[in-house]
Amino acid sequence: MFINLSDNDWVDMGIVSRFHTRKLQLIMRQFRYRYNKKKRQQLENEDEDDEDDLMSEYTPSELSEILAQVKI
Repeated sequence: MFINLSDNDWVDMGIVSRFHTRKLQLIMRQFRYRYNKKKRQQLENEDEDDEDDLMSEYTPSELSEILAQVKI
């Protein structure tokens, strides 16, 4: 819930201490950093999986032979 709040919204919730405000800012910064890092890792893993899907178990010459046989 705090992720969607701005610093000004904390005052409305009764958080007026500069110490608590700063503490929340640091906690949110750490959370966003970890969230973005995890998201980047997931995207990298998806990219690697996509690359593996594009790889063929056949060599180019074997593929050529298979295609040549199919055309006949």
